[in-house]
Amino acid sequence: MEFNDTKLALEEIDKLYEDILYNVALKNANSKSKIRLQCAKKILNDKNTENRPLFQKIYKINNEYMLCNGFIAVILKDKIEGLEVNENSENCLDLNKVIPLDLSTNYKEINFDKVEIEKSIIQNKSNKEDRGQIPLILKVNELEIGVNPTYLKYAIGILGDNVKMMCSINNNKNPIYLESELGRAIVLPINLDYDKR
Repeated sequence: MEFNDTKLALEEIDKLYEDILYNVALKNANSKSKIRLQCAKKILNDKNTENRPLFQKIYKINNEYMLCNGFIAVILKDKIEGLEVNENSENCLDLNKVIPLDLSTNYKEINFDKVEIEKSIIQNKSNKEDRGQIPLILKVNELEIGVNPTYLKYAIGILGDNVKMMCSINNNKNPIYLESELGRAIVLPINLDYDKR
């Protein structure tokens, strides 16, 4: 009799464990959706879009959803729930003309650390009155590429997990390219030559 009670107890524990895993996965999925929505809203409500009504909403061209603020451009395969879609996209820029599909030459995949991006954002907040924007430096071979860490964070946040970052190997003024299974994006770099003047 004890064996059957133990077996039933273990089956109950297994069922509870599966329920816990399901609930954690559901919570993580909801959290990731919220992060994507928050990052998209930050881009759409950026100070650079204040006087540009076309940039204040996500828009759809050829079954892809696009958003841009002049420094970040994102193409998504699916709409982010919670964003208003601009139905009048005829006057909007098709970001496929801006974001390349083939980076086989002159670009290299680099590793990035989300913690370093956050540290750079915090450093910028504390130094804002002293110097303005301090770029996050990405290194590709001997080339240094400066980028606004906040914009980089937003682009990565929208693209979700498993984001691949590609940088130019020969020109630090070329955009940083990001890609995941959810879409692709570019973030314009900060001109480091200007910053040194």
